Amino acid sequence: MDGEIRCDILTVADVDISTLIASKQSTLVAGDNINIVGNIISSSGGSTNQSDLDLKRDVLISTSNIITGTIVSGSITGRTGTTITAPTITASGTLFYGSNNVATKISSIETSSNRNQATLTSSSNITTGKVSSGNITAPTITATTLLYGTTNVATKIGELKTNLNGTQNYINDNDLSISKTFGLQDAFNSKQ
Repeated sequence: MDGEIRCDILTVADVDISTLIASKQSTLVAGDNINIVGNIISSSGGSTNQSDLDLKRDVLISTSNIITGTIVSGSITGRTGTTITAPTITASGTLFYGSNNVATKISSIETSSNRNQATLTSSSNITTGKVSSGNITAPTITATTLLYGTTNVATKIGELKTNLNGTQNYINDNDLSISKTFGLQDAFNSKQ
């Protein structure tokens, strides 16, 4: 029978045909070097040769090594247990080692080391304000003021020297005299 069938709703196996049609893909339009013949899509023209493939890189995986010139990146983080190796690592902003800002840490170490004195050797001269110590052993100790406890050693030596200068070097015969000897002779006599 020739003719036309018309209906508002056509259902096949309880599915509205208009719903099935709406979910279908639009008709394909072939682009450059693409051919669509029936159900087959193919390409023509264009070519890839070995030199093109040589410019491509393998897919990177967790064990891949990367050898390159300059890397410009917002952030580079190495996985735990791995190493980032480079002859020079330059940060234009902040460089961290763990949670430590490297510039801050270096500045802190330099400040601390600038307060340290040079290593002392047996020929070093020390100029200082005060030294408190237990025993000090040295071939020569030179001081502007030398204290033993609270006693100024130079002052004490000067006093002893002055006191000794007023005495005689030797006691000779008849140099001694005894005064206030009341009862002394009786004591001697009782001993004989």
